Amino acid sequence: MLQIIDFLTFVWLSLCLLFVISRLSKGYNDVILFVYMVYYIFFATPLLLDLVFGIPNYYIYPGFRDSSGDFLTAYIYSIYISVVPVIWLLTTKLNKKQRKLDSFDVNNRFIKRTYPIFYFLLFIPIIAVLFSPNPMLYLEYGAAANGLFINESESYHFVVNLSVNLSVISIICLLIFRDNKIPKYIILLSPIMFICIWINGKRAIVAVLAVAIGYILWNKGYLRGVKFYISIVLAAIIFALFTSIYQFNLRYESLGINNFSDIYENIRVDFGRDAVTKFSINRTLYPEKGEIVEFAGQSFLFDLTMYVPREFWANKPWPYAVYMTAAIFGLPPDYIGWGVTTSILEEAISNFGWFGMLIGPLMVSLICRWGERCNHELIYLMTVLVASLFLVLQLAAFANMFFLWVILILTLRKRKSKLVG
Repeated sequence: MLQIIDFLTFVWLSLCLLFVISRLSKGYNDVILFVYMVYYIFFATPLLLDLVFGIPNYYIYPGFRDSSGDFLTAYIYSIYISVVPVIWLLTTKLNKKQRKLDSFDVNNRFIKRTYPIFYFLLFIPIIAVLFSPNPMLYLEYGAAANGLFINESESYHFVVNLSVNLSVISIICLLIFRDNKIPKYIILLSPIMFICIWINGKRAIVAVLAVAIGYILWNKGYLRGVKFYISIVLAAIIFALFTSIYQFNLRYESLGINNFSDIYENIRVDFGRDAVTKFSINRTLYPEKGEIVEFAGQSFLFDLTMYVPREFWANKPWPYAVYMTAAIFGLPPDYIGWGVTTSILEEAISNFGWFGMLIGPLMVSLICRWGERCNHELIYLMTVLVASLFLVLQLAAFANMFFLWVILILTLRKRKSKLVG
């Protein structure tokens, strides 16, 4: 019975995907269309994998093992992820025609003055590495993931990651400023992209750059019709290959993962948010097993106060992933040195119960609509990235980009209000 439900849910979500891809290939620029493709990968694809390969054993994650084996939990999960696209359709306005976005006047004197700043920021990760306590560590890819940073190097890596984020933002801005020959410019900037990816050592930065470049090429008219379909397939293949190489070289060997069952489990935890969502649903169904957060809105309180030093607030809440990870292992809420990847959809459930099933999707809708109101190509791109990241990560993991997005929106709206006034 559960397999039939999973199959029907997957078919429904796949039909929604075909609708989304069809609109995008024709040039419609609704933000939620891009966000849905990310949603499909992390929430719908696991259903297909369950049907083909079965549910993972989750030997390492007892909480996932418990919740994934519960029929009622799986049933509610299927209904929930089937309804989410409907909520988005009802709360975001799909354009009836292709909307023309405002763009930067590349000949504007102010824009021309920003070019030297962006070109400088391109190389700031190299400068940050050279001033690090041990620059030689960065000669190895994924040094942070391999635990090579200790003491001062570990603390300083925050500065290096910040410099990488600034460089990536500069790459995005420089590409948006281009009116033509964007593919050639992407090739020219590729060495800097490679350096950022190498220094950062995380797969998320690869995904962000891929989505940003893909969106820019699409927005500038390079990816339309058949080209759009081909680009999606190529991007999926390339990212899958990169991820496989990353996993085998940085994680599988160090964790002793050498069989299909363990590899499959690892892939499902990394590229699915079904396990964490089912776990949140399960704990809402059976509160006697223990709650994930200690009080409603606790992880969102951390988001509002994340920059307040913990030494000034002894009982400061933890990021949401800390609560989720501790609950999975049946431990009291505390940081254990790492955390599972989470989503705003199940974070809302963990904080607000069944009502969170409405709050999570509505938060994504609100982000999309707020960004779309600016009607500007840079804000559109940032909104696509921010809304997508909310689906696959906790806010603490991309806070810099989120707050930059907020600042850009407020600045642009203030500027427009002055022009109107």
